[in-house]
Amino acid sequence: MYDVLHSQDDEVTSYLQNTHPMTKGEHILDYWNHQIISGNFPNLGKVALRYLSIPASSASVERVFSHSGRLKCLTRASLGSRTIAHLTCLKEWLNNECPPV
Repeated sequence: MYDVLHSQDDEVTSYLQNTHPMTKGEHILDYWNHQIISGNFPNLGKVALRYLSIPASSASVERVFSHSGRLKCLTRASLGSRTIAHLTCLKEWLNNECPPV
C-alpha cells in the first residue's frame, strides 16, 4: 500500500516540477488521455479525465430526459425501456455527430 501511495505522490510531484505543454489546438481530454497511454502520468491522468468529464450543467441531462418523455407518448406506448434507451442514445450521437464506439 505504501508503494502505491508513494508512486502517486512522486507522480504529482513530478508533474508540478516540470512543464507539460499542450500542442496548439489540442483538446484537454486528449492531452490527459495521452498522458495515461504514454505512462507519463497514468494516475493523475485518470483523475483529470474523471474531473474534466463532469458536465458544467445539467442541461444536457434534462434534454435527454425530455426527449425520452417525448418518445414514450401514446402512439409509442408499446416501446420497451431498452428500445427507448437505444433511440435516445442514437439521437444523442446524431446531435453530437459522434460515431458509435
